Amino acid sequence: MAEIDQWLGNMTTRQAERMVITNDQPARLYRSGVEVIGPTIAGAHLRRVIEEIVPAELRLQLSTDGQFQFARSLPNGTFSIVVERTGIFLRVTIFAPAPVEAPPAIANPFVNAPPVQMNAAIFPPPLQATPPPLPPPDGTRYSSPASTAQLEAVGCLPALGVMVLCLVGLVGAAAVLGDWASYVIWLGSSIWVVVDANSIGVKRGQIRGMGDMTPWGWFFGCLLLWIVVFPCYIVARPLLQKANGVR
Repeated sequence: MAEIDQWLGNMTTRQAERMVITNDQPARLYRSGVEVIGPTIAGAHLRRVIEEIVPAELRLQLSTDGQFQFARSLPNGTFSIVVERTGIFLRVTIFAPAPVEAPPAIANPFVNAPPVQMNAAIFPPPLQATPPPLPPPDGTRYSSPASTAQLEAVGCLPALGVMVLCLVGLVGAAAVLGDWASYVIWLGSSIWVVVDANSIGVKRGQIRGMGDMTPWGWFFGCLLLWIVVFPCYIVARPLLQKANGVR
């Protein structure tokens, strides 16, 4: 191990940026602008230390005035050594390796990033399954939401059949019992419709078509056009019971 390597190790330990050695003068270390005085090194000693490490092609320049430079590589870095000779004076300046700067931190692109807006045409939202409604306790009625409880409209053919039966019954009652029987059937059945619709829990939005009415809508419809509205209610009643969970 060359003696100068011990000097270079001393520079690394003291974290010095530069060392200046002049023959027969104290060595000087410089760290952050502060000068530290070291031991005096004789000229012959200094020349022998430099001859030990100087490259062969530069060895002859030690005997002539002038300046030359070479590098000395160690595990902790490469030192730059400048040799100056003027007459009997020999000065060696050693520069420590430049400190290695840490690479800049790479910013995480996902930290504080704005939310990504997906194109609904390309990435449609996932379908969410709608759980089936829980069955109501015994004896309990409930109204399903309009979006799921809207049932089909009242069929025309069943309503027409009930209408014919009602018309036959009304005419038969009037023929047998008199005209007053027709009025009793007309008014009594209309009252029964509003009472029955309230007990079922009928409200708008439960079926589609002309049967989408409130209990009082059914009542006044029966009063105004009994032969049409009453048969429609008889046909729509099972659908209204299904919409309200009534058996």
